[in-house]
Amino acid sequence: MDNDFIDEDLFEALRRDAEKKRLKKLEKQERLEKRKIALQELQNILEIKHLETENDFDSCLLAANKYKMGTIDWALAFLNLSEINNSKEIRDKYLKLAQNWHPDKNAKNSNEAMKYLNEAWQILKKNI
Repeated sequence: MDNDFIDEDLFEALRRDAEKKRLKKLEKQERLEKRKIALQELQNILEIKHLETENDFDSCLLAANKYKMGTIDWALAFLNLSEINNSKEIRDKYLKLAQNWHPDKNAKNSNEAMKYLNEAWQILKKNI
């Protein structure tokens, strides 16, 4: 039996429109997913860069130069610590920086870096 109520041309046009919308939606989802992945990769790169500069001698010295040398604030800024929380945290930070800056491991600025690092360590060790 022939159904006169369905216009096949209209039905086909609606089907094509629906298919186009579905494809556009999929493309948008793919673009958003790619953007999300790119942003995550960028955040990872920035975090790695931040960790590298956080332990860089020049950035530590620049942060410490806001304060008078030999003060607790200077030592905390040099070690990139916000406050004296506990001696273990300070010791861990000192050891980490000492491993990076030791003259046997790193020739660039190592003697000067270790001099400042030991100065900061002594100041904070006395005031814990």
